[in-house]
Amino acid sequence: MKGKINMKKLTKILSLLMALTLLLSFPVAVSAAELEDAPIDESRTGSLTIYKNDMTNAEKDGVWDSSYVSTGVFDQTGVNDVLGGGSSTLGNGETGYGYAIKGVEFSYLKVADTVQFSESENDSRTDSHVEVLYAIDKTKGADFLKALNLTDGKDRYTNADTLDSTKYFYQSDVLIDALSAALESNSTVVKNALESYITANGGAAMPLTDAYGKTKAENLALGLYLVVETKVSEMVVSTTDPFLVSIPMTSVSGTNATDGGTRWIYDITLYPKNLTGIPSLEKTLRPPLGTPSTTRSFPPCLPSPPKAPTCPATPLWILCPRV
Repeated sequence: MKGKINMKKLTKILSLLMALTLLLSFPVAVSAAELEDAPIDESRTGSLTIYKNDMTNAEKDGVWDSSYVSTGVFDQTGVNDVLGGGSSTLGNGETGYGYAIKGVEFSYLKVADTVQFSESENDSRTDSHVEVLYAIDKTKGADFLKALNLTDGKDRYTNADTLDSTKYFYQSDVLIDALSAALESNSTVVKNALESYITANGGAAMPLTDAYGKTKAENLALGLYLVVETKVSEMVVSTTDPFLVSIPMTSVSGTNATDGGTRWIYDITLYPKNLTGIPSLEKTLRPPLGTPSTTRSFPPCLPSPPKAPTCPATPLWILCPRV
């Protein structure tokens, strides 16, 4: 049945998943504390803020500490002051701030509703089990599932089939594993497919990152979102892989927070990692849709190719409840 999410059942799930998803960019400490009787406020909306910084070169320069524990919470002292502090005049006459990257665009689309499914004896359960699922529309979500190799409801949670005949219901770990495997198999094809899916289904583009590397989307309905980096500046040589974000998420203990598992976060801040510089190695280029990937070499003295290449090794951010 649909209903407000019971925090007692979900807090550990969300905290563990936050640790998993940020691990590729930052080590994360997670609190196992539980929120009692604090359901999601379904009358609220959320927001997503992304700061695009050149963390790779910042670490090489000794400015950034990769042991930083991210929490999904805005961190002025630990991140913004470190990576965005100090202004300088760029070659084009504009002002830059630290390692911030200006002119990057992220696009997003809500792909699923969060559903609390109470199982019964009819589902071979007698323990009042509650399964947290994602409801994906069979028609509108067909291309999304195809990109994840989950065509026709493959690997769905079949116990929930009778809940709504127009939707497939998925456990979060199935979506996580499918997206990760698809990107590892062919990141360029999957990225193109998901970008096309967002465009075809009325997705929205966030404003270009400003001089501080910041962009923000506000008044977001609660649910699961697909986010894709759709434009990059010339200095970026590898883009962030597509990721999923659950709004809201639970608080997580880390470098700038000690209240893990005690509250819902409706306004989420992310600091995805990226690579910048003048490429000198072979890179996989994003081809036009429907054509295979190609590999070319570019010596250091030549400008970057016209289309931003992608890199399978970039971090995957998936922020959603793991069951």
